[in-house]
This record gives sequence, structure tokens and C-alpha cells, in this order.
Amino acid sequence: MEQPATLKERMYGFDPAAEQICMIQVALQIFVTTIAFATRDGGLLKPELLAHHSVTATLMCICLHPFGHSRVGIFFGLTELSTIPLNVMDVFKNFPDLVKSFPFLDVVCKISFAFSFLVLRVGLVTKVSYDFQADLYELYATGTAHSVPAVFFMSLSNIFVVGLQLYWSTLIIKGLYGLAFGKAPKKAKAT
Repeated sequence: MEQPATLKERMYGFDPAAEQICMIQVALQIFVTTIAFATRDGGLLKPELLAHHSVTATLMCICLHPFGHSRVGIFFGLTELSTIPLNVMDVFKNFPDLVKSFPFLDVVCKISFAFSFLVLRVGLVTKVSYDFQADLYELYATGTAHSVPAVFFMSLSNIFVVGLQLYWSTLIIKGLYGLAFGKAPKKAKAT
């Protein structure tokens, strides 16, 4: 995706599609967090997931300024494609009899999720985040930021989300290893 030429356009240009993504994401994060607390589901109440939902909702509110619209479609739109096979995986996880009936589909979903996550949420997002961090720094260094706290929050949140995605990628790679070899990789012994 080609980025606008100037810093001002990249960071403060308005995009109606990005605005819509922001509003949908705010609603989604509130919904998922509410469901987590209402159902008291331990899988949904993991601290890293609750932090992810809270940070994402806050980021989307800041982006409505408009701020960072040129990258919203990548960070919070395109990357959501990896959620499709993840949702099907969750169905199989919650209904084990389906795995018995459709074992091939279960494997296809796991591989599709792993591939899409690693390509979109690790590969693409890491590259785009590097450029985004450079733009955030330029806003700060040149004194052109509309809000220094917003720039710092965006920067730290971006680092948090990328770090979380890198952590999750290690779990995905372990899962792929287990899928391919029938077991998890052995941990190296401390010497």
C-alpha cells in the first residue's frame, strides 16, 4: 500500500474508510471485553487479551482525530483477515466432535491461520510499524505533533502490540511444530 508523500498527509490525512474501521474496532473491542466479563470465560479473560482490547479501543479513539489514518487499514483492517481461520479454529476447539467429523478442515484452518498471522501480523505489521515509528519520532522531533502524549501513547502501544504479536507467533510456530511432528519442541536444558 503506497503511503502519502508528506508526513502531514501520512499522519493527519482523513480517510473515510479508516474512520469507519476505527468505529467498528471500538465497538468490537467493547463488545469482546463485555462478553469476556459477562461470561467469565478464562480464555477470554487472559490479561494479555484484555490489555490488547483496551489498547486497541483507545488507539482507535485517538485515530478518530484523524491521526494515522493512512495505516489504519493495514493495522486494523487487512490484518483481520487472519481472524477468519482463527474463528473457525475456535469453533473446532469448542466443539471437539467437529474435529472428528472434519479433521482435514481443522488442519487446513490451523495452517491457514498460522500462515496468515505470520505474513500479515508479523511480517507486514512489523515493516509498517517501523515506518510508523519513524513518522511518530519525526512528529515529536520537529514539534509538529498535535499532541505529544498521543504520539507517545501511539508509539508505546504500537510497540506493545508488535511485541504481543511476536510473542503469539512463538506459540503459533510451536503449534505448527506439534502439528507437523505430533509433539511440542523440547526446551533447551540450561547448562
